[in-house]
Amino acid sequence: MNRHLAVSALLVALGLPSTAAAQTPQAATPDRPQVIKAARDVMQKARFCTLVTIGDDGHPQARVVDPFLPEDDMTVWLATNPVTRKVAQIRKDPRVTLLYFDAGSQAYVTVQGRAEHGAGAG
Repeated sequence: MNRHLAVSALLVALGLPSTAAAQTPQAATPDRPQVIKAARDVMQKARFCTLVTIGDDGHPQARVVDPFLPEDDMTVWLATNPVTRKVAQIRKDPRVTLLYFDAGSQAYVTVQGRAEHGAGAG
């Protein structure tokens, strides 16, 4: 039986495509709605992301996952089997990182947050 994990996310970093940077004569700090819009674009194009949890030995553990698109509040849902190591690691320490990379635009988004069990996506 699959369970869903929700990552309530805080957007940490965004690598903008080089074409976007080239169109701006001076580097200006984008406002939050611009960052969220750009992040969603990268997240959608990337499709897969890397989920990083904290292992029993305290070291980061990374694996590729296929998340749902983020909700309006940037919650990201992942479907997984509840008996996996990643679920056990999240139960022990809910801090996680998601890394999305879109090879086409050379853009990335890093999201940090806390994972928790949910009833389902959508």
